[in-house]
Amino acid sequence: MENITELGKLWQEEIINLTDIPPENLDAFENRIQDVLHRLGKAMMEWKLKEWNSSINKDKSKDKCPKCNSKVHNRKRTKQILTTVATIDYERYMSSCPKCNHTQYPLDCALGIQPLQRMSSLAILCGASWDYGKSEYILGKLLRHDKLSHETIQEKTNAVGSSRS
Repeated sequence: MENITELGKLWQEEIINLTDIPPENLDAFENRIQDVLHRLGKAMMEWKLKEWNSSINKDKSKDKCPKCNSKVHNRKRTKQILTTVATIDYERYMSSCPKCNHTQYPLDCALGIQPLQRMSSLAILCGASWDYGKSEYILGKLLRHDKLSHETIQEKTNAVGSSRS
């Protein structure tokens, strides 16, 4: 989404698509609405992440390495993260210091995203709360379009547990 006008057009298209549907059972109608919300939510998140990434990169105080105060190099890198809204693909700047090799992703820092994190903490919370098979089922219902296997949930939950012990 290049700008907010594009989001408005997407919303308008979705409303027009819903206008001509005949009555259907409640589950089918609910699924249709969830699909619309999924597409809109994904577009909104990707648009806002792009905007935030640009604004953070304009902050010239970020041009110095926090460890050695040398000038850093900025490059764009892509990331994919699984959220309760959708699987979000976004670009973010990577700042790397040629002198001390310190690397950071300012947008990830602002969002509280840890290195190598691919999913929201919801998956780990589910894994800590229920058996992994039930967690897979519950997350499948919540995330709808994106599935996590019970093996992945177990692996990520155990990794967090190990890091805190």
